[in-house]
Amino acid sequence: MAYGENKGLVSGQFGMLDYVGLAFAGGFGILAAALADFFMKPNSSSLYVFNHWMYEVAQTLALPTPPIYAVLLILAGIGAGSIFYFQPVTRQGAFAQGFGLLAALVTISPADNDVSADALADPVEQAIYLEELSLADRTPLEHGEVEQRLAAMRAQSIAAARFERASTVAVVAQRYDVIFKVRMPNGVPDRLVDNARQGVARARVYNSETRRAYNILGPNARLDDDDPNVLVLPVGVPAGDGEASAEIKVRFEIPGYEILEASKTMQVGEREDWVLELKPSNVPLRLQRLGRAFSF
Repeated sequence: MAYGENKGLVSGQFGMLDYVGLAFAGGFGILAAALADFFMKPNSSSLYVFNHWMYEVAQTLALPTPPIYAVLLILAGIGAGSIFYFQPVTRQGAFAQGFGLLAALVTISPADNDVSADALADPVEQAIYLEELSLADRTPLEHGEVEQRLAAMRAQSIAAARFERASTVAVVAQRYDVIFKVRMPNGVPDRLVDNARQGVARARVYNSETRRAYNILGPNARLDDDDPNVLVLPVGVPAGDGEASAEIKVRFEIPGYEILEASKTMQVGEREDWVLELKPSNVPLRLQRLGRAFSF
């Protein structure tokens, strides 16, 4: 069937320049949707998922992993080629068809960038905090009764937490305890954790054995006591069942610095200090991301 016949048009009405214009409009439509997804959802863009799929294929074929901009070019090619299937008859229709095609691809490829790793918190302090916090949901008590209840809760929480700690040593050991110490020569940016929630900054860790990635830039982040230019991040990376060691990868994306990716082999249950240093950069993070390949 000739192009356009299923739309009721006469065969041969479209020439080569028409095909080029429609293909360009279709490719530009999917490209516009992809860029909107990338810049409006920097923490959960499906482009990261597409890039990870390409990474898996590249690893299998022993090829280099293409960066994000290559994913955009491939999507634009899909949008351009799709006109021969959907057969839009106007450039506006081709653009809309390309835009909608990307929306469909995004739906089937949700990103998993919102999972966070556990902070290395003291279970005794955690238990006391949670018990005290639960008072807010109870009937108000007299001042003396509140103090008595809190004292009793502290004693019960400490005893329970000690029992829990003793009975779950094997479970707690099934993770890689890391204390990241990241030096930033030009200083740690203000409101870094808030920037992470908004997708402006990111820090992710990846377990190569379980093939799971986690966000690590959260409320447990703090400045080093001796050097305010060092960010300290205590993190527990979950290990798989029966896993003794794994290659742990980490990536830091901090405004004002080059994106840093590093890896090392770690043993389950051993706590390790991992010291890293970021290099200053004037290139905006979003432009840096376009030129990088994301395996996790």
